[in-house]
Amino acid sequence: MDEFETQQLFRICEEMAIHTARSLCSILSTENPCYGEHEGSGTYIKIGEQTFIVTAEHVIRRANRDSRKPAFTIGDQRIPLPLCYPVFTSEHPEADLAVIQIPNEALHGTDRVAVDLSFLAAASDENDNVLFIHGYPGEKSRFFALANGIVSTTLPYGTFSSPLLPPFSPQDHFAIQYLQENQQTVDGNRADLPHPGGLSGSAVWRSNQQEPNWNASFSKIIGIAIRYNEHSSSIVVTRVELLMDLLRAYYKL
Repeated sequence: MDEFETQQLFRICEEMAIHTARSLCSILSTENPCYGEHEGSGTYIKIGEQTFIVTAEHVIRRANRDSRKPAFTIGDQRIPLPLCYPVFTSEHPEADLAVIQIPNEALHGTDRVAVDLSFLAAASDENDNVLFIHGYPGEKSRFFALANGIVSTTLPYGTFSSPLLPPFSPQDHFAIQYLQENQQTVDGNRADLPHPGGLSGSAVWRSNQQEPNWNASFSKIIGIAIRYNEHSSSIVVTRVELLMDLLRAYYKL
């Protein structure tokens, strides 16, 4: 990229980071009040008056393993995910998607905001666009018993599409670049980025930066991150169409 394109990317990333930050949550597993572990990321979404967390199915499965109990975060506070909270997963064998219904009042009085369903794209075209992912990498998330939650630093990351490798089908998935070493940050410095483990379940956004008078409200969710491929330095993303199929199956959209 030339200098103009780089600055354009930075501007998009800065606005997208602000736009998405309040809809993020961490999914974690807890063994007891003094120990827990960050498992992945999620996004609050709103369907009518109901509130949900969208994440990857394997994140919830890991949070439920052995004798552990899953929880999610509102800000830095840990909130248990009782078994009475409905958890719906996709029947598609490669989708790796989960939707968790939480009480409508869960976000009341907090700084968290659920993303309206209208921000889910009708079609997940990832080409010729700046793409954006925002979540909690595991390297920057640690359990903090005294605060009854975790101490986490989110990672907002602007990127582009990447070739999708087998066994994933381009009909159901796409890939985004995730380069770790010697990356330029918005302040002009160079830094190595954390391993993306923990970003599973994060929403991937299409910026639609070609729109006149662009701002972050033009962006759309086009998929959910499910896996990192170290050999290709890319993150595999399940397309939003499969998420919409899952939501239709349970909520008659």
